[in-house]
Amino acid sequence: MGDKSFDKLEKYRNKRNFEVTPEPDGTEKTSSHRSRSPVKKTTSSRTKDVPADAIPTSPTAVATGAGVFVIQKHDARRLHYDLRIELGGTMMSWAVPKGPSYDPNVKRLAVEVEDHPMDYNDFEGRIPDGEYGAGDVLIWDRGTYEPAPMNGVPTAIKGNQAELLAWMREKGHFHLRFSGEKLHGGWHLVRTKRRGETKESKPQWLFFKAHDEMANPELDIVTSRPESVVSGLRATRGPLRASASPIAQSARELLLAIGEVSKATNGPLVGDGSLYLFEVKFDGYRLLAGKAGNDVRLFSRKSNDWTDRFALIASSIARLPAREVVIDGEACAVDDEGRPSFEALQRWLGGDTKSAQIAFAAFDLLWLDGRDLRKSPIEERRELLKALLQGAKPPLSFSSAMEGKASDLLAAAKRAGLEGLIAKRKGSLYTPGNNANWVKLKFEQRQDAVVCGYLPLKGAEVVGALLVAVHDSRGGDLVYAGRVGTGFDDRLRARLAEQLDAMRVATPKMLNVPKLPKPRFCEPRLVCEVGLGEWTSERIMRFPRFIAMREDKSPEECIREDAVGHASPRPPPVREVKETSVKLANPTKILYPRDGITKQDVFDYYTDIAPVMLPHLQGRPIHMQRWPHGIDDEEWFQHRLPPKAPDFVRRIAFLRDKAPWYKLNEKGPIKERIVVDNLETLQWLANLAALTLHQWASHAPPEATSTTQVHNALAQADYVVIDLDPGEATRWEEIIQVAHAVRTLLEALSLTSVVKTSGKRGLHIVIPLARGPSHEDAVHFAEQVARAVAKVMPSISTVERIKEKRRGRLYVDYGQNGGGRTIVCPYTLRAADRAPVSAPLRWEEVTNALDPRAFNLRTMRARIEQYGDLYAPCLEPTQTLPAVS
Repeated sequence: MGDKSFDKLEKYRNKRNFEVTPEPDGTEKTSSHRSRSPVKKTTSSRTKDVPADAIPTSPTAVATGAGVFVIQKHDARRLHYDLRIELGGTMMSWAVPKGPSYDPNVKRLAVEVEDHPMDYNDFEGRIPDGEYGAGDVLIWDRGTYEPAPMNGVPTAIKGNQAELLAWMREKGHFHLRFSGEKLHGGWHLVRTKRRGETKESKPQWLFFKAHDEMANPELDIVTSRPESVVSGLRATRGPLRASASPIAQSARELLLAIGEVSKATNGPLVGDGSLYLFEVKFDGYRLLAGKAGNDVRLFSRKSNDWTDRFALIASSIARLPAREVVIDGEACAVDDEGRPSFEALQRWLGGDTKSAQIAFAAFDLLWLDGRDLRKSPIEERRELLKALLQGAKPPLSFSSAMEGKASDLLAAAKRAGLEGLIAKRKGSLYTPGNNANWVKLKFEQRQDAVVCGYLPLKGAEVVGALLVAVHDSRGGDLVYAGRVGTGFDDRLRARLAEQLDAMRVATPKMLNVPKLPKPRFCEPRLVCEVGLGEWTSERIMRFPRFIAMREDKSPEECIREDAVGHASPRPPPVREVKETSVKLANPTKILYPRDGITKQDVFDYYTDIAPVMLPHLQGRPIHMQRWPHGIDDEEWFQHRLPPKAPDFVRRIAFLRDKAPWYKLNEKGPIKERIVVDNLETLQWLANLAALTLHQWASHAPPEATSTTQVHNALAQADYVVIDLDPGEATRWEEIIQVAHAVRTLLEALSLTSVVKTSGKRGLHIVIPLARGPSHEDAVHFAEQVARAVAKVMPSISTVERIKEKRRGRLYVDYGQNGGGRTIVCPYTLRAADRAPVSAPLRWEEVTNALDPRAFNLRTMRARIEQYGDLYAPCLEPTQTLPAVS
């Protein structure tokens, strides 16, 4: 035990109690990566066995005696990355707080720590709370390394790798070539000198990428590759929190701070089933379970405290090994085969605890020891939840996720007697309210409905049939949806009649009520769940049956669900798209933080939508709005062609003397503009995070080859646009009124028009034109239309350009028809929550019930599949402008 390597590990051993920690003690003989022991097993669920030959070693590496390196992701007091390189029989180690960067200009602090034993390279697990370095450790990267050539190396040691490395260490500058799974090429470690540094201070170094062919400033390797190269795990948890977070003084305060749960929407799936995780749809009560110290509370979806009702679940949550926790899950009653039953749950709550077992199926982790996990990808939240529940006993259970073909999984779930599945998009965040990334796939149509009265059973003072209603849209009217007369027992019929009679009103609180035999109406306070066969064309339920009263849901949540055959989800429009050379950088970067929409999602959207979008962009210069770091960060509005644009991008260069109609405040020749004539260009713009594209009102066809031909073509307007720009005080119904007034005026002039959302609150009314009119003609015509409408509707609309003078009224904007002026392209994304789209509409959709937010990245593919390209009338127009004074 007195050898040199043992002495080098003395500080390592003195800091650890190996009777408690699963870390290796370094006594095994592990002189190099070619003689490796498996990972030391622990009781942690996060520890995986690694085979002795897990790191590939090429003949060249063996022949040259390459050393091994490892980088371990370590969540101790704070998350950091431990870099270790084999040196003299042990692993010289540094703690790198921010991890490696592929940008050579970014230098990361690396604090030298004690040498570690060679067999530490295989350690992945959890260091127990209370021990030195407590927290999770993952093997983030590993491989081999060699010294790289450096200036000033003494001739005598150039052929001796051990002496060369010792010289680098003494010099305070390592230049190494890494061959790992994530790190490649040359890297530097440079010792720094600090003022006031003492012998006891931890030496500080700088860790940075060498300028070589592997350098890539665009690559954020820590963000894009968070996973362990051994187990695939990506989430880590630090040590147990010692004191309360500011918002977690009590479980109640913590749950109120978390607020509304994330709710799955109705199908169909958007995109391939491989993009989703699938979980069982449990038939029970949704609960948020909160723990703060010894205090535990269970809240329903409406934030009612149900701790006493589910005391068995609460006591199990109290035993979890964490100080602060918020878990999302479903309380349900299961039979002997594990199938959940809402009816059995009702009986259990009524005191019958023998016919079924209570269970709490935990499916999401929102808060853990001071960390708000809602902005972490779902895979990371579930990893941490699974580890937290390891060893937990009933009624707690982890809701396992499945992957595979949606139709196969649904068929298996149906055979098992389940209600359905929940599909959750991979990488999705936890967002309050309706979450477009979570989709309900049910075998039977179900509807939450508001009870607005009942029909008495003939000859008795009990409920014969409930009269139910639903909201026709979010925030819309409450509309009669039918009567529900089956699914009750005698005791429930009597109890409901007593409840509803106490809330009696003389007139119904819902619209479209038919003539009924002696109805008794009530206040719309209670909610019930109804199963149904289908909706009729009159929007009445067919074959409804009562399932249960839902005291966990509010009347405002009862919005009519579309009749979709969920057992066979409608796929998105499938089109053959040729492979392109465009490579996507940082695909996992989140651009819409509250929706979890990544750069990859944007890229896929524009790729899928290209067949309908590209025809409208042919030959048109565009301006782009870029959000490289997401919609909450800085916006970049770009007119000109970026330098080093790929060859496949079509350019148009304007010369001032040949394009007098294009008025810019630029000096000298006008710079090149971008034209989106192919899929590659559209994908390239998506890679630039150009979320929103703005198009000119003119185009240069392919046959226009000379500068003069291009400029002459672009001088002719393709359409006239009336842009309805709502003011601060504008109500939605006022926008609709003005839109129909514009349409009526255009029809009086024998002009057809196309309408689309702006992607925000406004509408664009577009009059497609045959080639010929100038931009001045288009502006003049649009102005006459706008002034005529504003004159008829002066209280709600105006043509006043100065915003302060509009007095909150809707601005009927005709100015976007000038040369080089733009509107957002059809089908382009906007930088707002839910990733809304500028969506072409059918005129019959332009009503008060229209919700522009319904047209977004998640829904547009299915809409196009249903309606086709509603903007197609703009492609080959034949109408001309009438003369107006």
